[in-house]
Amino acid sequence: MIFIAVAMSSEAQPLISHFRLKLLENHLVPIWKNSSIFLIITGVGQENMIFSLAYFWGKYHQENLKAGINVGICAHKTFEEKTPLLLHKVIDDRTQKKIYPSITLSIPIQSYNCLTVSKPTKPTDPDYCYDMEAFGFFSASTKFLPFDLLHSIKVVSDNESKPFTTVNHPFIGHLVSSLIPYLEQAIEELSPLTLLVPETISLPSDFSFPLTFSEKEQLKMLLLRLKAHEKNYPEKVFSQFTHKKELFAFLKQQLFSSSGPL
Repeated sequence: MIFIAVAMSSEAQPLISHFRLKLLENHLVPIWKNSSIFLIITGVGQENMIFSLAYFWGKYHQENLKAGINVGICAHKTFEEKTPLLLHKVIDDRTQKKIYPSITLSIPIQSYNCLTVSKPTKPTDPDYCYDMEAFGFFSASTKFLPFDLLHSIKVVSDNESKPFTTVNHPFIGHLVSSLIPYLEQAIEELSPLTLLVPETISLPSDFSFPLTFSEKEQLKMLLLRLKAHEKNYPEKVFSQFTHKKELFAFLKQQLFSSSGPL
């Protein structure tokens, strides 16, 4: 199962219609579902995003949830409306904390920096798009899933020549509709990985690198992803390196190469 998190009902409506989602009753936050996708409408702002995702995980943590996508609008100083963006760096405007999502999708969208703000803000820095939920999405979701399976896809709704006050709900729905082809491709790329996540990966008995718990989980996820792409790895690959950084770099290179099996 893959979950999609949006802030507003206007962002959700085109996705509900396209993916034929059904509303689940008796929840504190609106949750929609089909056989392979959950959709959560969290409310605006990262506090609402964090609360809603924590509630959702508490209710559905046994549903084999293995990937998540945040979808929504953003602002940019000069980018035209309807410009899609895939976030690779997210900063909390209040604390200046940074998150660096992994870009593992091949969808044809420009990757970009994002500043998560606490209220609608006129975009002034052209190096960032501005949103209100992305940092909260990653902060909450990385408690349950690795970065490799979490992504945020945004679409520009306003800029310095067209302020946020001119953006209405029908227009937001129109913008999110333009993201559906990219979202479908993202789901298609993530789906084979989610099918493999419940499997266990055992490291070789002679594997000697000292790993933190997080590093061990990252290594297992890399091996699962290689398996999903039918790139088998012989155990001897672990003995070829003297440092764990070299091993991680090699496996990532293999994953993103088109050379086939190791």
